[in-house]
Amino acid sequence: MKDSAFIKYFDYDKIKGELIVRNRKEGDFIYPKGLNGKKKIKDLFIDSKIPKDKRDEIPLVALGKEILWVYNIRDTKNYKIDENTKMY
Repeated sequence: MKDSAFIKYFDYDKIKGELIVRNRKEGDFIYPKGLNGKKKIKDLFIDSKIPKDKRDEIPLVALGKEILWVYNIRDTKNYKIDENTKMY
């Protein structure tokens, strides 16, 4: 499976809890590909030069405070499908 601008695939068996689509909340974070550790969503928006008035309009796929996908901006390195993935 290949991700696209509108579709992201995640390893279902790695996800423990309920995924929801929502807007940002205080304390949200992501483990972005290419970086060690996590990054606050607030900082991701600042680094991506997203205007303040647009930040609440961007949908997020969330597992609690951990964000798996910031639509059209960044996705997590966690939960990606790999050779051991059985369901996505």
